[in-house]
Amino acid sequence: MGGQPSAFDAVVVGAGQNGLAAAITLARAGRAVQVLEGADTVGGGSRSAELTLPGFVHDVCSAVHPLARSSPFFRELPLDRHGLRWIEPEVQLAHPFDDAETAFAFRSIQETAASLGPDGDAYRGLLGPVARRWDLLMDLAALSARVVVMTERARAFLKDIYAIPEPVLRRPRDVRPVRHWKLNYPDHPFDAESLLVSHGFGYVIAKDENPGQVYRFRLSGKTETTLEAQCRLDVSAPPAGADLTPDNARLAVITESGAYLFSLPRRVPKEGTIEPALFVPFAHEKMEGCCFTRDGLLVTSEGQEIFLFTDSLFQLRTGPKALP
Repeated sequence: MGGQPSAFDAVVVGAGQNGLAAAITLARAGRAVQVLEGADTVGGGSRSAELTLPGFVHDVCSAVHPLARSSPFFRELPLDRHGLRWIEPEVQLAHPFDDAETAFAFRSIQETAASLGPDGDAYRGLLGPVARRWDLLMDLAALSARVVVMTERARAFLKDIYAIPEPVLRRPRDVRPVRHWKLNYPDHPFDAESLLVSHGFGYVIAKDENPGQVYRFRLSGKTETTLEAQCRLDVSAPPAGADLTPDNARLAVITESGAYLFSLPRRVPKEGTIEPALFVPFAHEKMEGCCFTRDGLLVTSEGQEIFLFTDSLFQLRTGPKALP
């Protein structure tokens, strides 16, 4: 390129369905976009081709596309004008086994379960809740508000879909910690509810006494150690939860008054006061914990509600250009 400015605002590498969706979104926003593809045809995993005999079209990669058909983004596009036609055969897919038996998946959960013999109940219990609440699942996938409150309906869905079976209780002697540490206070005892791990150290954040003060201990060191004072996070309320991105570039801290985001130099500083890069106030019941996700910062509260902060700074992105 010789250092000359590009005529494009963005370059998308890969013309699969996700790359094309990103390019379309950018183009709709008025950006000049270039799409690069190394294969002879575009489409990525959603392509089909005559791989065996003329006239017999096969899936090159994926064969069943429930998320593509239900995608709010793809439904916005006039794909039917460009020849898209969804095919729904009576038998969605088949899987042959070595003993000559074959498992079939039909459009009906009940019909499929009935064909699976003793495994029918497990299949029905796994996919039945998903099929019954498919529309709600797609609604959750399309969330785009800056702050989203999980409604009672959404929580019921998550409880049904992702319910975890009761664990099998074991005798106490069967379960032992691999390692434990005894942490001594450097000065006065303090309360802390946040634990972070970074570059071989464990970090705790003081809650009530000197809120925001960070202490660390070495994970590979002695099992009894004195916490070392590090930097202080500039927060106006006691921290209730915190999370680090995998690249250690951003730290989120939850308090009763709001969510703080701190930009870090790829590790937790040893000294000084760190000012927040972003503060999102909220007036909800007490927040308890948080974690970074691809879509934003997920926060839990004592009121049994889940909040999703979708500001771009809260989204889980890694790499040298993760921060704006």
